[in-house]
Amino acid sequence: MGLANRVVPDGQARQAAEALVAEIARFPQRLLVDCASAYRQWDLDLAEALCAEAAGGYPVVFEEALEGAQCFVAGAGRHGRFDG
Repeated sequence: MGLANRVVPDGQARQAAEALVAEIARFPQRLLVDCASAYRQWDLDLAEALCAEAAGGYPVVFEEALEGAQCFVAGAGRHGRFDG
């Protein structure tokens, strides 16, 4: 996942880890639906798991798609800019 891929000087691991945690925490909390989905689907067969994934993820994907499209129209993501 690329979360634990930092090399830092001796004695700076905690500071780097806390900075990484702060960076990750800025992500939208609705992304936690992915984690919850993984736990819920553990004992389901594939067909049931895929249906549950779709049902649980649709609202988030739909909302993010609309927000993302609006941000893109406003200029975010163009020429390496993500600040709108």
